[in-house]
Amino acid sequence: MKTNFTSRRMFIVSLLSFFAFMLISCESSALKTSATITSTVVDTTQTTVTSTSSSIIDQLFSDEPGIIPQIFAPNFISTDANHEFAGTFSPDYKYYFFTRRALEGNNRLFFTEYIDGSWTQPELSPISEDVEEFEPFITPNGTTMYFGSMRDNHDDYVFYQSTFVNGNWQTPVYVENGLNQEFAMYVSVSNLGNIYFTGLNGIYVIKYINGEFQSREAVGIHGSHPYIAPDESYMLFDRQVGTANYIYIVFKSQGYWGTPRKLGSDINLYGAEQICASVTSDGKYLFFSRFVSGTSDIFWVDADYLDQYRY
Repeated sequence: MKTNFTSRRMFIVSLLSFFAFMLISCESSALKTSATITSTVVDTTQTTVTSTSSSIIDQLFSDEPGIIPQIFAPNFISTDANHEFAGTFSPDYKYYFFTRRALEGNNRLFFTEYIDGSWTQPELSPISEDVEEFEPFITPNGTTMYFGSMRDNHDDYVFYQSTFVNGNWQTPVYVENGLNQEFAMYVSVSNLGNIYFTGLNGIYVIKYINGEFQSREAVGIHGSHPYIAPDESYMLFDRQVGTANYIYIVFKSQGYWGTPRKLGSDINLYGAEQICASVTSDGKYLFFSRFVSGTSDIFWVDADYLDQYRY
């Protein structure tokens, strides 16, 4: 069941119908987490991993995907009892954060951690509060995670960030780099530190130049939920077509974005809502979320799938 949670959000949805399905809320049902991070931080000193990233993946998900998309970690990450979407791996594949929402509940930030050769049962993340939070993104260097939150009595989603210091995810702080000056949703960050996100009129970027964040500027592409490649050579995003949402790819050449191309029907199921595409920081796996008849799962596929669209 989908409902808007504030009149302000209703106004925004009327402007941005292509991501209306993401702005959902019912009665809070998630477990209350500690208000202090000191008792709940993720401590990587407990983790001893000598495996490669592929073997770490295999521990949780058995076979790695081919070029045909499949549901990601069924009955563990992707479940029938919840909506799951918008996940992010740390570069070393030891942490996975994602959005989970009970079928009649609110968005919450969940995670699983790789410890002593196995993955922990997904649970409310150690940096979460018992408020609506969603759409995490860990930067390619693994030092920062951005996510949307309604903590601190905000009546709409704003951005918070947590830094990874000495093996611990730190207490999230309100983002002061310009993201929260106007409406923004769904962040991804390049190796240069440039921040791409959804704004009121499409996709925007806040560039990081000489150690300072610049004013936001429109990219010139109509869509939402952008994923920027670490080297900024391409971008994935979704766009509403009729009543559905489909994922597109666009490449950059000589500093200019080309013509977006819609991905094939094996990813873009006709009439469904495909959103939140992303690629792991090592370029190995492509993830996306699919909403069908009001429920959603996370899918993954070998990122080589994208090679057919290069030009």
